Amino acid sequence: DGDHPELDRLMNCVLVVNLCLVVAETACDLNKWQEPPSFESLELVFSLIYLGEVFAKLSVVSFGEYWSYGSNQFDLFSTVVLLVSSLLERIVEGDISTYANMLRLLRLLRVVKNLMNMPSVKFMVKTISKLLATAQEMVTLLGVVLFFFTNLSVQVLGGELYEGNKKLEGTEWLEEHWIALNCNDVPMAFGVWVVTLLSEYQPKFPDAVAQVSSFSLSWTMFPIFYVVGVSIVFELVKAFTIEVFVTLYKGKGARPKESARDVLGECKQGFKQALAVRGEVLHYSSSLNESAQEAMQEAFDHLDSKARQKAGEYHDRVLAMLLMDPDAPTPHHGKPHSKH
Repeated sequence: DGDHPELDRLMNCVLVVNLCLVVAETACDLNKWQEPPSFESLELVFSLIYLGEVFAKLSVVSFGEYWSYGSNQFDLFSTVVLLVSSLLERIVEGDISTYANMLRLLRLLRVVKNLMNMPSVKFMVKTISKLLATAQEMVTLLGVVLFFFTNLSVQVLGGELYEGNKKLEGTEWLEEHWIALNCNDVPMAFGVWVVTLLSEYQPKFPDAVAQVSSFSLSWTMFPIFYVVGVSIVFELVKAFTIEVFVTLYKGKGARPKESARDVLGECKQGFKQALAVRGEVLHYSSSLNESAQEAMQEAFDHLDSKARQKAGEYHDRVLAMLLMDPDAPTPHHGKPHSKH
């Protein structure tokens, strides 16, 4: 996908013009203005340009290589959908292209790919991906705590917190219109605990629960969650992510550690050369995070150094044998020399 920089730059210019068209169409829809008839023709023209881009890339690479990139898959899918909707709008009566407006906007996200050339954006994406990969266990623990309290609150308080409940009259929960934050179903209850997680302790929830719940101690789940989920688990997650971020930021300007020999790279290069002889291309994507890749490279370096050490010892033994007895056969090349 990165082998066509001139075509990509041209298509990015087209996307910017298409963005202007989308903004103009949106302004007409919001203000209930009559769209110029040329807008429909321009939509078809842009769809044909995008289709031409697909054919241009397929004229120089195979479909398998083209399809191996996720961005190309998205481009082809959205191009076909937009082209079909534009054609059907001209053939069938009715504005069926309205359902493709979201895809039209998603299509413009290709412009965002240019931001990846900025060092600050690269660092931000790298940091977020590494934080998610490194803090996976901590985030999972936080998710388990949220899942437990969400389901517990639905079972205990389901159907109790609603606007027409007379028991809630005079509570801050009702007076401040926190009606959307209730425990009547799982999504709503999840929102209650997320609000509690991200903000300070809210006494409105336990006060309202104490008024409506038939269980006298049901309100205690809120202070318990604040101690366990917020003060302990969530603080551990924040401390862990901050530590990882500080470590990454310190190494932001540092040069990457270069290995004496890139064994893994040599293996991949060997595969590429072998497949190139057969007219094939190797496509791969790493499923490991950066820490795992570094650990794998260190393991390869360790094995390589041990192999070189063993080879040096083997060479020294053979050289010593030859110096002691030049007529002695070397190991693996004849029968062992008998002792006299």
